[in-house]
Amino acid sequence: MKMSQNLQKGTDDTILHTSLERYQRRRLYWTLMITASSLGLVFSIVFAIMFGSAGPFGPASTRIFSIFDVLREIGKNIIRPLLEFLNIPISGSTDISKVIIWDIRLPRVIMGAFAGMALAVAGTVMQALFRNPMADPYIIGLASGASVGASIAIVAGGSLFFLAGYTLPIFAFGGALITITIVYYISNIRGTISVDTLLLSGITVGSFMTAITSFLTYISGEHLRPIVFWLMGGLSLVEGDWDSVLIAAMVIIPSCFLCLLLSRPLNLLLLGEESAQFRGLDVQKLRQLLLVLATLMTAISVAFTGVIGFVGLIIPHLVRLITGPDHRILLPVSALSGASFLILADVVAKTIIYPTELPVGIITAFCGAPFFLYLLRKYKKTGY
Repeated sequence: MKMSQNLQKGTDDTILHTSLERYQRRRLYWTLMITASSLGLVFSIVFAIMFGSAGPFGPASTRIFSIFDVLREIGKNIIRPLLEFLNIPISGSTDISKVIIWDIRLPRVIMGAFAGMALAVAGTVMQALFRNPMADPYIIGLASGASVGASIAIVAGGSLFFLAGYTLPIFAFGGALITITIVYYISNIRGTISVDTLLLSGITVGSFMTAITSFLTYISGEHLRPIVFWLMGGLSLVEGDWDSVLIAAMVIIPSCFLCLLLSRPLNLLLLGEESAQFRGLDVQKLRQLLLVLATLMTAISVAFTGVIGFVGLIIPHLVRLITGPDHRILLPVSALSGASFLILADVVAKTIIYPTELPVGIITAFCGAPFFLYLLRKYKKTGY
């Protein structure tokens, strides 16, 4: 009897020790993944600032800065208020370098990081909510709905002066919210979400919203050029606009943080609705909250950068191959990777046919369309 108890105790100790080792290895791996993703984002930001496109300073705007130029200029502008307060002279850079790096390129790059982060997190959340590998803000129709709202805001122009700088975000969010509501209720059959119905309804509603946007473009008159350029998606829309970057940060950062706090319920949702409800999860409220967050992040991204597709489709899948399906690590790494991806895609857009600049939405579409076809073929063979 005593031998049996000792044997049981030894077995329990072994299991506990093994579990502890697995936990420590997983924690170390997650730390390394987040660190690597963060360093990759920092590198992407510095690398992107080095390259520019034609701008208000002509050939000077296309100047390629060294890494040391970029870091020095950013560092000086961060501590500039302190140096001015202490009456310490600032040297080593020209006014033109300061304007190009700090006032033109950096807002564009930071907005690219926020937009990529928002779209990647929104895509990750939607794939988990609908248990559909092809769900993302672009394919599900969210971006098209946000486009309608933003197009209305652009066409209305000065008549919406009372909303000041919040016109585009508010209208884009309204359009996206209406779209996702329609798609959600069409796909909800007897309390469950049909994968095929979700995809088809998203494409259908998105096409309808695109038709509305096309109509608004046709009748826009003097607003035609801004709408057409905005629909192609591009970070040049916010070049030199720190106010837009601040508004985006105030929405995207808290939304991403809330999604991260809900990573454990998202993990439960992967087990299926019945299993999640059995474990005490209110699936309906969780789904509604996350849909609002995904809609908000997509809308703010579309409002300031135009329609940039497929980021929310590509990034979650590639990251999931490395981190696994656990949303506690999948969400933060997807956010950081999405930011890096869009920044680097913008570098390609600026340089691939230099000195002409392509809209970054074209680059992401070239990457995303083949990937979507691959997923569609894989899903038809194996399911999700």
